[in-house]
Amino acid sequence: MANELRGKFSVLIISPYKKQSLQICNALKSKGLQNLDYETKDADKLDVFDGFRILLNDKHDNLGWRIVAKFFMHAMKLHEIVIKSNESPNISFEEIFPDELKKKIKDYLNLLNYISKNKQINENNLIEFFNSIEINRNEILVSHSSNKPKINYL
Repeated sequence: MANELRGKFSVLIISPYKKQSLQICNALKSKGLQNLDYETKDADKLDVFDGFRILLNDKHDNLGWRIVAKFFMHAMKLHEIVIKSNESPNISFEEIFPDELKKKIKDYLNLLNYISKNKQINENNLIEFFNSIEINRNEILVSHSSNKPKINYL
């Protein structure tokens, strides 16, 4: 049957992990296939909003907490917490997080939740949030929102 159809064809490869997809594509390239479309690994392009987006869907998600921690913690402190969480797999990353920083992150999550629901927010809280992540506030907020919310100040 393959000999009869000998035309152009497409194959879709689905994997739950980008790394696995990259390995498959690299193996196909090494076998001589040249016309491959695949998504490259963009872990370096993660920003704090990727972590917040995950936490808005599940406020206890370990990956979300780890991504957010990368932007709010010194690298050495983050490394200590990651090691501690790996040693204690029954304890969530959030539980090991410093209490003061955990409260701040939860406050920021509440702020982002209000914005996503087009509820009024305190402008000073938004300014504090953007100052803490050192980012252009309006541009980033709108570009990462799925429903392009309007910011309603109190």
